Amino acid sequence: MRVLLRSGSRTVWGALVLHRGGDRAPFSDGEIATVSMLAPSITEALRGAYLRHDAVAADSELPAAPGLLMFHPGGELDRVTPAGHAWLEQLVRAPAESTSSLPQPVLHAHGRARTTGEASLRMRSRSGRWLSVTAVRMDADGGVAVMIQPSSPEHIVGIMMDVYGLTLRERQIAQLVTYGMSDTDITKRLGISPHTVRDHLKKIFDKTGTNSRGRLLQLLYFNHYQPDIETGRTMGTHGWFTATDRAPAQRSPGATDRW
Repeated sequence: MRVLLRSGSRTVWGALVLHRGGDRAPFSDGEIATVSMLAPSITEALRGAYLRHDAVAADSELPAAPGLLMFHPGGELDRVTPAGHAWLEQLVRAPAESTSSLPQPVLHAHGRARTTGEASLRMRSRSGRWLSVTAVRMDADGGVAVMIQPSSPEHIVGIMMDVYGLTLRERQIAQLVTYGMSDTDITKRLGISPHTVRDHLKKIFDKTGTNSRGRLLQLLYFNHYQPDIETGRTMGTHGWFTATDRAPAQRSPGATDRW
């Protein structure tokens, strides 16, 4: 039995793949109904888990280059760059030596690209970092290249808006707020009244637990950078922190990390 853990109609937070082996009977209607009843609660638990920011994320060494995985047309893993192995270790503990040992999201992106030509997804690593997995079909025979690298800030912001359950209109307004636009600017851009803008902003603040534009901007952007800034890591030209030149973390007694 396969169950997609989806919130609304746009975001999939995970999946359940349930197997029943041997000579046991297929899943009954009652069992399917039970899983269907539990799925929304599991989905919300997974969605909420993405609000947690692990302190270990700031302490993990990252490769300096994106990781590349090459697949044969038949689907077998051909070769992996050294950076690819390093990024895979961010996803699974065991080394990737064959297709079967790869993380399920990587296999999903690979399979989707073989069918549609390309696929992309974002996922949380074991250390808490957001990574982007992009797969592209290289030729008509079905050879596929998969790249793993840190997610860009704009992708992370989109994920966090989903995590907080913002509607499409609320996402639009929150994004414009991060651009520094005033209520009047947003009114003109979206063609809605100032009252409607203020009403949406109130809902955004309620959902995210913020009370001002500055706090919202901090929540969506700066909190993701905070642990790396505190440990003195150097930001590279790609908009993320390099794996070198880290200074020892200076933390006050009792300090805690939060997302």
